[in-house]
Amino acid sequence: VANITGGDFYGRLDFQQLTDGGKAELNISGGTFNQFGIKQYVLLVFGGNNYENTDASGVKANITGGKFNAGFSFSTGNPIGSNFNKKFISGGEFSFDPSEYLADGYFATEEDSKYVVYKAVAAIGETMYKSIEDAIAAVETSATITVLCDAEMAAKTIAAGKEIVLDLNENTVSSISTATGSNYNMLDVRGTLTVKNGT
Repeated sequence: VANITGGDFYGRLDFQQLTDGGKAELNISGGTFNQFGIKQYVLLVFGGNNYENTDASGVKANITGGKFNAGFSFSTGNPIGSNFNKKFISGGEFSFDPSEYLADGYFATEEDSKYVVYKAVAAIGETMYKSIEDAIAAVETSATITVLCDAEMAAKTIAAGKEIVLDLNENTVSSISTATGSNYNMLDVRGTLTVKNGT
């Protein structure tokens, strides 16, 4: 098991499956990763130690944070086992679009010339949002917002002229505010709001 929680790294990192069916785990939660030299587009290479690798069920990679300034590659000469889970990213910042490597329930959005990975809390159709507040702000006139997990939210106004269906999808939404009293509303509805399928 290799755990990387911080630091500045330069050069290529090879993560190899040494034996067919063997175990290995790479966890990255922080740090800045840079590549230099001829293959600047390759930072992390996944591969095997022989040509016979087929079982990678014991090989795991988890990226939950960090800044990555180059891409990933999978060796074709000595491949990692075909059942290796390539959906191993649930956080971090990337110089490339990491969407093909994202774990279920996560999405990447481009911000200031980089891609940032967030947990998907709400969705409008196929578009995911990191908060219910962001989803409400994205509604121009009318939309159904689907909540994807239990979530907290700050007070938000639904402006006049907006018509929103908030489908809680059997999830619970709680307020992050400590405010109380008759004048406090988690949702200040000045348009139209319908809430269904949850609490």
